[in-house]
Amino acid sequence: MHFRDKIIRMFRRVRISGLMNYIVATMAIFYILDLFLASRGFDSYSLFGFSRSMILSGQIWRIITFIALPPNSSILWIVFSLFFYWLIGTTLENSWGRAEFFSYYLVGTVLTIIGGFITGYTYNYYLNYSLFFAYATLFPRQQFRIYFIIPITAKAMGIAVAVLMAIAFVLGDFSAKVSILMAAINYLIFFGPEIITPIINRIKHREFRSVMKKRK
Repeated sequence: MHFRDKIIRMFRRVRISGLMNYIVATMAIFYILDLFLASRGFDSYSLFGFSRSMILSGQIWRIITFIALPPNSSILWIVFSLFFYWLIGTTLENSWGRAEFFSYYLVGTVLTIIGGFITGYTYNYYLNYSLFFAYATLFPRQQFRIYFIIPITAKAMGIAVAVLMAIAFVLGDFSAKVSILMAAINYLIFFGPEIITPIINRIKHREFRSVMKKRK
């Protein structure tokens, strides 16, 4: 049994349904509060963002609340981003399974938190991107429309996002590198066996054919 399967078995009885609904709704609330209360000094990132020093000084809530902070962007992009997160998350939960989705997001969150303690701070950006990689792996032929016009498959978009993350890993700071690495580890825990096993089988098949040719 793979390590992934052991994790999923632990959460077979989890009763949390619609996890992404809660996360997206909280992101929307934080964004609205930032929008209307900024003039009064409210800043969700400074109050609820992950900070190792703040957590160790007693602000324990930051270990969890950073997950629900919205992207720092325009209203139009926020609407698009939150809808996209909701679509990906609910589709994974309904099609992949509640325990599988919960396990994937939980492990990704724990790894992101570990990365945050290593670097001093972290964010949920690459954690949420890892959801899309899971979606692209399970539904590679699903089509999206960029700007509601240009069609592109989930697999092609996943490859494009992977390239952008690789560039960010090379050019980004230490915190970005660790965050990307943690997201990649989470993905490999759950999908690595399906990716690595065929590659190993192909290598073994080529080696077998090479040996047979030499014998002939």
